[in-house]
Amino acid sequence: MYVQAGKLDKEVTIESNSRATASATGFRGDSWSTFATVYASIKNTRGTEVLQAGEKAGRIDTLITIRYVTGIRTNMRVKATVQGGNVRYYNIDYVNNILEDDRMIELLCSRFEDQTNG
Repeated sequence: MYVQAGKLDKEVTIESNSRATASATGFRGDSWSTFATVYASIKNTRGTEVLQAGEKAGRIDTLITIRYVTGIRTNMRVKATVQGGNVRYYNIDYVNNILEDDRMIELLCSRFEDQTNG
């Protein structure tokens, strides 16, 4: 399965996570940095409602297809700017090297949206 170059129409950033400790406070937190910037096809595949920290949230499963990049892992995320300038973050759940020929990768991702009303 290959995707035409014209279908890879969204510029996205693959970010890697490293746990960082703030020197002044000693607080450990997530520090995200750019791993790669690539063009992608983004397609929502399904949505479900879940409870997250006692609140309703929508889980959206998304298929992101990109050209092959070495080193993408499931502890990374995809950052995409969508219509209206909003930024969305997709957690990478699975990396599929299509046909195992190092040409295209499918990133099976998930993201959560708050479902509370006001």
